[in-house]
Amino acid sequence: MKSIIFHFYLRFFLTVSLFSVSGGLLARNVFKEKPTFHSADLEIILVDRSVDRFEKKGGIDLGNNQFTWSGENQKGNGFLTLAVMGESVRGSVLSPQSNFQFKGDFENQKVFKQSNKRTL
Repeated sequence: MKSIIFHFYLRFFLTVSLFSVSGGLLARNVFKEKPTFHSADLEIILVDRSVDRFEKKGGIDLGNNQFTWSGENQKGNGFLTLAVMGESVRGSVLSPQSNFQFKGDFENQKVFKQSNKRTL
């Protein structure tokens, strides 16, 4: 019986590890503060745990805590876009130091790393 349980946990651990590494799927909070439509800037915790600040460049307020928000980082070489629907958020960060997408609620988002794919 102990052998069966050991093999189950070993397979479970290996499967979870494989999905985490291959898909780049992480669960964490990317926001230093909860974003609102009126946020002039947002600080995002990047995949490497450094922080990048994005200044708002545009957005659309749809009412009922539904909005879009887009901004550029202070270096001028990165962008943040996000869409908020109530307590759900989805967005992406594109910059030389970090490219990823995220979705979830304001406390915990699943983070999907993006590979640098370039076409000519």
